[in-house]
Amino acid sequence: MPLADYTKSAAFSVSGLTAWHMVNQIEVKAGETVMVIGANGGVGSLNVQIAANVFGAEVIAIVGDLEEERRMKELGASHVLSYKSDNLAEEILQVNGEVIDSVLDVVGDALFATSIHVLKKGGKFCISGSAGGQKTQLDFRTVYLKHITIYGSVLGTREEFKQMITAISEGKISPVIDKTFPLEKAREAQQYFKEKGKFGKIILLPEEGDTEFFSYSSPSD
Repeated sequence: MPLADYTKSAAFSVSGLTAWHMVNQIEVKAGETVMVIGANGGVGSLNVQIAANVFGAEVIAIVGDLEEERRMKELGASHVLSYKSDNLAEEILQVNGEVIDSVLDVVGDALFATSIHVLKKGGKFCISGSAGGQKTQLDFRTVYLKHITIYGSVLGTREEFKQMITAISEGKISPVIDKTFPLEKAREAQQYFKEKGKFGKIILLPEEGDTEFFSYSSPSD
């Protein structure tokens, strides 16, 4: 890893590669609009940076608390909206001025219908987690009438990992760490992980001199 700090490097091991693969799958082009759902999480915060800072997309970040707007824009988001809004679909279309090109989602059912609604004809939807529900109701007519492509994603390829490392070394993407815990407090880290309102990764730090290093991750983080 091009970073001297193991703590920062650990933030990329799983979440970074997953985020890179997601953006790569939907073949983002510069100037396209990508909506990132769960943008404050471990994968989502990297989705924002990769889509905006590496691929040149306009990013709409969907979070829970709009107090995170400044931090999301520092990562590269053009617009920040709350999933708690009663008129989220309308707000998405309003800030973008039209339907969007792609969606990167780690939440699942909670905003699936909204995502499909705001996607353009020929739009792309990529999911790598289901924190907001593992099952959803899908009207196939919407998918085929709008020519929507749906991708499932987790981790990535060796070549994508090399590309990610290059982007890290160039300063285009940076680690986003919410909190660290000593390894012996892994139970507390797990409990904290389940709480809402986190921003970035949770890192477990082994004792000094330990040869192993762990980054707590799940497909939905």
